[in-house]
Amino acid sequence: MHRVLQWLLPVVMVSAACGGGNGADAGQGDTARQGTTSATGRDTAQAREAVLRLAEELFRSYARGDTAAAARILAADYTGFTGDGHRETKAQALANLRRDSATAASASVDSMHVDSTTVRVFGDAAVAQTSGTLRARAEGQAATIGFRNTDVFVWRDGRWQIVATHLSRVPAPQGPARTP
Repeated sequence: MHRVLQWLLPVVMVSAACGGGNGADAGQGDTARQGTTSATGRDTAQAREAVLRLAEELFRSYARGDTAAAARILAADYTGFTGDGHRETKAQALANLRRDSATAASASVDSMHVDSTTVRVFGDAAVAQTSGTLRARAEGQAATIGFRNTDVFVWRDGRWQIVATHLSRVPAPQGPARTP
């Protein structure tokens, strides 16, 4: 059960980053307000939308156990920290996705509530931050998991790529969300 939920958490983080979710109480994301262009002349609204679309595409590929999108979206020098504190490279993330997609077949996401999602663009870099709550069921057991996720995107070779992810499990909120 623990391993299945550890797999579900990063998958849902990608969905959360795009304001998506599965279930009746899935939340709406919001986007940080910025000017229309950055110091490099990049249109920040277009950049935010592009980052959100990539996050959604990555989630769909994770849900299918398809590594093609992840292989393209994660930068060659990608480094991530998982919900249980382990560091992983792009190769490790792709290997985990292949291995865990079979395990996840017996798991389901009942609902996800996104408290907030922000995407901030800084020229050739963008930071997507999400917090929320996931309710999942695996091997007949239900669990509620609070999460916070940060993805760092960079503009390289004419496209956005994720260079870093930090995922944290947090206690599920009791009562109204307190996440700003």
